[in-house]
Amino acid sequence: MMRTCHFFYTETKLFFFFVLPLLFSFFISNLLTSQEMNEPLLPDDFIIEQTLMSDVVEDSDHIDNTTAAIENLTVEPRATTAVLSWEPLQNAEPGVVQGYTISRRTEGDMYEAPVAYTGTDTFYIDSRLEMGTTYYYMITARIDHEESGQSDEVRITTLPTQDNLYTYANLKTAVLIYINTNAGEIPDDQIQRIKNAIEVARSFIWRNSLMKLNLQVTYYVIGDHKIFGDGGDYWGSVQKTAEHLKELGVMNTQYDIVYRVSPATGGYWSYGVLNLDLPGPVRQTGFSHSVWPTRSGVRYHGHDADTHYDLSWVFLHEVQHAIDAVYNANGLPQKHHGDRPHLFPYPAGEHYDFQAKMFRVFDKYEELLSNWGGI
Repeated sequence: MMRTCHFFYTETKLFFFFVLPLLFSFFISNLLTSQEMNEPLLPDDFIIEQTLMSDVVEDSDHIDNTTAAIENLTVEPRATTAVLSWEPLQNAEPGVVQGYTISRRTEGDMYEAPVAYTGTDTFYIDSRLEMGTTYYYMITARIDHEESGQSDEVRITTLPTQDNLYTYANLKTAVLIYINTNAGEIPDDQIQRIKNAIEVARSFIWRNSLMKLNLQVTYYVIGDHKIFGDGGDYWGSVQKTAEHLKELGVMNTQYDIVYRVSPATGGYWSYGVLNLDLPGPVRQTGFSHSVWPTRSGVRYHGHDADTHYDLSWVFLHEVQHAIDAVYNANGLPQKHHGDRPHLFPYPAGEHYDFQAKMFRVFDKYEELLSNWGGI
């Protein structure tokens, strides 16, 4: 069911949503290790399993494949994850490759259904692996939703222990920014302000989930002129965006959440999770939306002129509906919402403080099914 939201301005509480999470982050970083972390607390891409060791023991052997068209596939094993990186498909015209497909098998088994899909980025972290186990990986490129070219096969063995490793849930999130529509445009100088606003909200979620939920955000700036229907036709606009995702080569389980910023459709809302009917395995995807220009009376305590703080709140509020629906689709009870503060059983302030407390009291972030997110 779609939820619509209205916002009213009241002063937020600084301590509970800003100071306390920072103190917690400092405490955890000093409690777990006296050495410098290999990755930042808030990953720039997506680090599903954070390494706190100085060195990672690697066991990675290439198996020759003379027909390989994707070069330099490397796989770094960890305890329950593996970090993959590779070179783009060789001799492909710019813009032709729509993404890459990751396949994995164990010793003595055949490759079956792909384990993941990416966009044109050449980096992926596979998760939910068994410790001390040998795996084989291969990458293929997607052109018009067809597999084309492949990498060498790479063999790795995961680490035998999780000592000094930190795990958390990762939800892959696609942010679509429509800058040229029948109902208006988004100026070029606002694109970075939009991205900065979403990074503020992403950091807020990371801190207040007590470093247990990361949104890996991929930005799609849609520059081609797109025609939507009536601005109040929310469902029709979702179907249009699903068509655009297909044109971009996006697969059905490639993202857990889609967030859209567009002048062509009104309101701030979320459909929770729905079937976008994209190619690939059948599964629902979270979907939330913000009209542009975005306005809210709820203020974040920031003063960066290059950050659209109104959008920070709208993204945080609406994407929380999608996050909640994702966990509900995984068999977990719905979390509380800012739409119904009178039902929240814990003491909290308003707006950001309330939202922070909701993220903080939830303790089942890593209880995702195997076809949702990563751990």
